Amino acid sequence: MSKLRPLTIEIENFLGIKKCNLSFKDGVFLIIGQNGAGKSSLLEAIVFALYGTGVRYGKKSPSEYIRSRSSSCQIKFSFLRNGKKYEVIRRIKASGGSEASLSENNAVVTTHRTLVDKELRKIMDISYDSFITTFFLPQGRAAHLLTARRSEINDIVFDVISPKKTIKAMQEKISEIVRKLESEHEKYQARLADFRGRLEKLSSQNPHKQISELTNAIQNLSGKIDIKQKELKQIEKEKDLWNEINQIEKTLENLEKKKHRVLEEAEEEKKISLAKSLGAEYQIFLTSKKQMESLKDDAKVLEKQINSLEYEFKKVNTQLEQLFTKQQDIDKRISQSTSELEKLQKIDIESNELLKKLNELKAVKLRISKDIDDLQNSLNKTQDLIEEKQRLLFQKQKQFFEQESEFNQIKQKAIIHMAQEIAQTLQDGDICPVCGNSYKKSEFSTTVEEKIEKYEYLKKAIEMLSKEIDQIQFELKNLLEEKENLTRKLLETQDDLSLHEEEISTVSKKLLQIGYSDDLKSKIHNLSKQIQNAMNNKITVQSEISQLKERSDQINKRISELKERLKKNSEQQEKTAKELRSNKEKFFEKLGEINFTLEQFESYFKKQLPTHSAVQVLQKIESEIVYNKEKLTQLRNLTKISAQQCESLFAELNNTVELLKKQRDNFIRQKAVMEHLIKELEEIRREKENLERIFNQIHKEYQIAQSVKSTFSAREFQSYIAKIVLENILIKVNDILDILTDGRFRLSIDENGFVVIDDGTKRNADGLSGGEKTLVSLSLAMSIAEIAAGQMEAFFIDEGFSALDEDNKAKVAQTLKQMEKLNRVIGFVTHDPQFAEFFDKKLVVEKGGVVKWI
Repeated sequence: MSKLRPLTIEIENFLGIKKCNLSFKDGVFLIIGQNGAGKSSLLEAIVFALYGTGVRYGKKSPSEYIRSRSSSCQIKFSFLRNGKKYEVIRRIKASGGSEASLSENNAVVTTHRTLVDKELRKIMDISYDSFITTFFLPQGRAAHLLTARRSEINDIVFDVISPKKTIKAMQEKISEIVRKLESEHEKYQARLADFRGRLEKLSSQNPHKQISELTNAIQNLSGKIDIKQKELKQIEKEKDLWNEINQIEKTLENLEKKKHRVLEEAEEEKKISLAKSLGAEYQIFLTSKKQMESLKDDAKVLEKQINSLEYEFKKVNTQLEQLFTKQQDIDKRISQSTSELEKLQKIDIESNELLKKLNELKAVKLRISKDIDDLQNSLNKTQDLIEEKQRLLFQKQKQFFEQESEFNQIKQKAIIHMAQEIAQTLQDGDICPVCGNSYKKSEFSTTVEEKIEKYEYLKKAIEMLSKEIDQIQFELKNLLEEKENLTRKLLETQDDLSLHEEEISTVSKKLLQIGYSDDLKSKIHNLSKQIQNAMNNKITVQSEISQLKERSDQINKRISELKERLKKNSEQQEKTAKELRSNKEKFFEKLGEINFTLEQFESYFKKQLPTHSAVQVLQKIESEIVYNKEKLTQLRNLTKISAQQCESLFAELNNTVELLKKQRDNFIRQKAVMEHLIKELEEIRREKENLERIFNQIHKEYQIAQSVKSTFSAREFQSYIAKIVLENILIKVNDILDILTDGRFRLSIDENGFVVIDDGTKRNADGLSGGEKTLVSLSLAMSIAEIAAGQMEAFFIDEGFSALDEDNKAKVAQTLKQMEKLNRVIGFVTHDPQFAEFFDKKLVVEKGGVVKWI
C-alpha cells in the first residue's frame, strides 16, 4: 500500500519561490534552474507541508521561510495515500504565528495546526528525521545515513522499511490476548478457590447421618398425626349437628320477621288499590296542568328570544355605523399615502444617476484608502529598517572611533618597534629602508618593547569596520531614497483621496437637496405595502357592511314572527286555564270520597301492586315456621355434648394436629435440604475437576502469550527485523556499486555502522573522499528507494552529483534511469549542467518559482 504519492503543489512567497503551481509526473526526472531560482525551495516546501518544519531553519524560526519583503507565505500540497486523496495547506505570517488545514477526499478534517500535525503523523507513519534521511534528501543529508551509528541505522530502517504497522498490530493483538487470558486466569482461579471453600464447608455438615435421623423423626410424627385426626373426625360430626341446629334457629327468627313485614304489606296493598282506582281522573287533571305549564314556558322562551333579538338588532346597527366611519378613514389614508408615494417615486428616479456616481466614487475611495494603508505599512517598515540601520551605524562608528583612538595611541610605538627590528640588520652608514636616510646606530639606543600583534589586529579591525560602515551607509542611503519615494507616493495618494472625498460630499449634498435618504427604497416599499393593506382593509370593511345589513333584515323579520307566536300563545293560555279549573274540581271531589289528601294519593299511586298477593305469602310463611320447629326438636335429641364443649375440643385437637404437621413438614424440608446438599456436593466435585482442567490449560496459554508479548516488545526483536531488511538493502547496494566502481567498492555493516570494503580493505565511511562518499551514498539511497517501493512512492535528492567525475556521472545517471521501473515520482535537483545532459525528462524552475516540464 502506498505511503505517499505527490500530486500537486502550490507555493507562494516561500524562500526563493514567489509563486509556483506544479503537477508531479511519474518517472525519473531532473529539477534544474539557475542558482536562487527555487529548486531546493521546492523540496523544502514539500517537507514543510508534511511536517510543519523545513530543513534549512527548522521549527525555531518559521518566519525565516517567508520570501523577502512578503508579509506571509503559503503552501498547498496534495498527495495520495492508501487510496485516499489528502490536501494540506500551511500559512506562515511575518507578524508571527502559523495556520494549517487538512482535507481528506475534499472533506475538511481539521483547521487546527496542532491537530493537522497530529493527523499527518498518523498518515505519514514515518518520523521527520527518517523521512529526510531516506526519501527526501536535502543538501548535506545524502551521506548522513552512510555515516550514522548502528543504532540510528536500525531505528531508521525499522521506521521506514520494516512492516511496522503489521508488527504494531500484532503487538496490540498479542496484548489483547494477554489481557483476555489474564482476566480468564484470574476468573477461573477465583472460581476454583470458591469451589474448594464450598466443598470443605458442605462436607463438614455430614448430610447422610442427618438424613437417617430426620427419617425416624418423620415416621414417629406421622403416627401421632393419624391418631389425632381420628379423634378430630368424631368431634367434627357433633360440630355439624350443632351447626345445623343454629342454622334452623336463625331460619325461624327470619320467618317471624318476614311474617310481621307481610302483615304491613297487606295493609299497604289495600291503599295502593284505592289510589289506582282514581287513575283516569288524575291523568286528565295532570294533562291539563302540564299543557298550562308548557304554554307558560313557551311564552317565557318567546319573550326571551324577542329581547335577545332586539338587543342584537341594536348592536348590529351600531356596528354598521362604526364600519361606515372606518370606511371613510380608509379612503382618506389611501388618498394621502398615494400622494406621498408618487412624490417619493419621483425622488427615486431623480437620484438613480447620482447614486450610481456616488457608489463609483466610494469604490475608488476604498481602493485609494487600501493603497494608502499599504503605502503607510511599507513606509513604517522602511522607517523601522532605517532606524535599525542608523542604530547599527552609530554602534559601528562608535566602535570605529574607539578602536581608531586606541590604534593611534600605539601606532608610534609600533612603528618604532618595527624600525628597531629592521635596524638590527643595519650598520652605521647604511640607507634606512623606512625613512631613506643614512643609518646611525646611536639614534636607536632606546629599545621599544611594544609588540606589533595588537597593532596589526586593530589595523585589520578598523579596515573591516570601515567597510561595514560604508555598506551600512550605502544601504541606509537606499532606504532613505525608498522612504522619500514612499512618502511622495503617500502624499499624492492622500491628495487623490481628498479630491474623491470632496466629490463624494458634493454628490451627497445634491442627493439631500432633492430629498433622498438611505431608507428611500424602504419608505417606497412600506408606502406601497400600506396602500395595498388599506385597499384590502376597505374590501374587508365593505364585505362586513354587506353582511351586517343582511343580518339586520333577518333579525327584524324574526322579531315580527316571534311576536305573532307570542300573541297566539296568550289566547291558548286563556282556553287551557278554563279546562284546568273544571278537571281539578272533579278530581278533588273523588279524593274526598276515599279520604285521601293529594300528597297521600300521589304517594300510593306511584307504587306498584306486588305480583303475589300478601295473604297467600302469609299462609306459606306460617307453614314453614311449623316445619322448622319440629326438625329443631329432633336434632336436639341427637346431640351428646354441649355446643361449647364441642367447640373447645375441636379447636384443641385441630391445633394439636397442625402443630404436629408443622414439625413433620419442617423435618421433611430439612431432609430435602440434606438430599439436595448431597447432590450439590457431587456436582461441585465434578465442576471442580473440570475447572482445574480448564485453569491448567489457560495457565499454559497465558505463560506462552506473555513470552510472545515480551519477544515482540523487545528492542532485540526490532534489531533482528532491521538486520534482515539491511541484508536485502546491502545486496542491492553492492549490485549498484559493482556497476559504478567496477567491483572495487562493497558495503557491509558491523556493530558500529556501515563499513566500505575497498578492494578487500575495510574503510570507515567518514574517511572516504567527496566523490567516493557520493557514489556509496547514492547507491545506498537508491537501494532503500527500491526496497521501500511498497512503502513510499516518492524519492528526491537535492544536489548529490557535483563531486563526481565525468565517468562516474555517466554511470550514476544510467543507474538512476533504471529506477523508472519503480513507477514512482523520482526527482533529483542538480546545479550541474553536464549531469543534466544525461536525462530527457526535466523540470525547469525559473526565477520566482515559475516551473515547466521539458
